[in-house]
Amino acid sequence: MRLLLFLTLLLLSPVSQALENWRFSGFGSLGLTKINRDDLSFGAADNNWDFDNDTSLGLQLQGNLTNTVSFTTQVSTNGPELDGREAYKPELQWLFLTHEATPNLQWRLGRMQSSHYLFSSTIDVGYAYPWARPPVDAYSYLLGPLKNLDGADLLYTHDLTPELELDIQLLAGYAEGELLDVEVKAEPSYGTTLTLRATDWQLRYSFHLDKTSIQSDDLDTAVELYSNLGQTVDPIFGEIGEFFISTDSDYQYHALGAQWEGYPWGLIAEKYLVRPPREEGFANRSEGWYVSALYHYGAFTPYVSYGAYKNVTNKELIPLLNQALENPNFSAFAPLLQLNKQLIEQFEAREQSLTLGLRYDFHTQACLKAEVQYFNFQGGTTGQAYPEGDSRPGSATMFTVV
Repeated sequence: MRLLLFLTLLLLSPVSQALENWRFSGFGSLGLTKINRDDLSFGAADNNWDFDNDTSLGLQLQGNLTNTVSFTTQVSTNGPELDGREAYKPELQWLFLTHEATPNLQWRLGRMQSSHYLFSSTIDVGYAYPWARPPVDAYSYLLGPLKNLDGADLLYTHDLTPELELDIQLLAGYAEGELLDVEVKAEPSYGTTLTLRATDWQLRYSFHLDKTSIQSDDLDTAVELYSNLGQTVDPIFGEIGEFFISTDSDYQYHALGAQWEGYPWGLIAEKYLVRPPREEGFANRSEGWYVSALYHYGAFTPYVSYGAYKNVTNKELIPLLNQALENPNFSAFAPLLQLNKQLIEQFEAREQSLTLGLRYDFHTQACLKAEVQYFNFQGGTTGQAYPEGDSRPGSATMFTVV
């Protein structure tokens, strides 16, 4: 990043007077959110109406440094998230140089958004998509730490016919972030995105291969403790400890998305799959999808969405913990084993969701959205919501005005 800033300053010096080549813009969302339960939270939303979950502000600067090189930076801020960052603290989201080698070929260098989703490049800009927020069944909290990529990408556009084009993106870099005090690193991260687009539809496939490490102080403490117990008490504890380690594991990410606008109707759908390299260590297999239909009626756009999400940890760990819990010789370690079992069960998530919403475009650059989202939690989990204590409600409803 320091090298990128240095190169940018060098390129800025001969064009510092060409202010007409620069564009300063901004975007923002002001949202009120509430859940109908007081025994769980969803993101920053709880049983009280507040602005934290869906309020954000962003500023962006773009400019041409030469005829073929441009500079883009974006800073945004929002309410408290699950990544441990301070609420409403400005964060650098974009900082990259773009070189247009030919009209059909360009490359970028720096910090940019990942290419996981249909709306990756506008995920922070609420005006750019129809819903109050992107459907969490596919835009899951699990992938939040990998939102930004520091690296480079190459984008090639090929016209297959006058009405049909193919975009090919290749990328490489690294990503890191936090989720509930768990640090996630993808270093390196490689990927490609193929987009087939026409006037009123697009079809998109994205693939990432991430060498992923998952670390937290709590997990490190558990690994060390179980390792010692495995050497002094019984080897089963050492086996359990190995499930709390994930270092340089090759995770695969696959995503398929489609969008059609046949005015006044529209359809949007996405599905993703995160597949761990093997059934060992701290492995998570995650998948989610949604289908959304919308109808444009003048300035109003009612919409409905249905989706599902599932995250499963290593299937061998819980039986191993149960085996140790059932052994009367290990009764002294039962509180530790039970605590770690509950910790692992929090990563198990199954949910279905149904969303009804209405968007009202009262201005050419502003809109109002109202949304009701019902969650059906399955398998004794609370999906992506976080329960208070031992509570495991089977459903929840979230209300949003943004």
